[in-house]
Amino acid sequence: MYDSTGNQTTEGRRRSHAKVPIACQLPAKKSEILAMEPIKFLKHYKNPCWWERIQGPVSDLYTQNPYRNYSFAVSKTFEKLKTLRSRQHPPSNYRLRCLPYFFLAGQPKCGSTDIYQRLVTHPEIIASPVKESHWWGKNRYGKSVSVVSDVLKLSSSQ
Repeated sequence: MYDSTGNQTTEGRRRSHAKVPIACQLPAKKSEILAMEPIKFLKHYKNPCWWERIQGPVSDLYTQNPYRNYSFAVSKTFEKLKTLRSRQHPPSNYRLRCLPYFFLAGQPKCGSTDIYQRLVTHPEIIASPVKESHWWGKNRYGKSVSVVSDVLKLSSSQ
């Protein structure tokens, strides 16, 4: 549309949904993954697993994890993990961390729910408490590798 002076106006113009409304700025510092030392995976596990040193007291282990309040079931599982960890004798300064053996990547409406439901019926596959992790999606910013690893730990505790 044009106003009385012949200049184009935005009135009546449809909003484009093709652009992301938030401008993403790349962080000036190095990525967390690029700053890490190479992980030495344990050879006797099928998945890539390693021992990670616990920083701080065991009671604070899962309190900062943003997935803690994802649902009542996830919150209860974190409490269960914390209780099991506190009963460990002798208390260890390390915890086992594992990445998935494979990762099912998809996009909305691509059939990932159907294949996910079929895969978790296999006895060697454990259903994740969070089906869609959004690790590479727009919701990933601000989350560290350890947060995602905590969610994967929820799966192995079930």
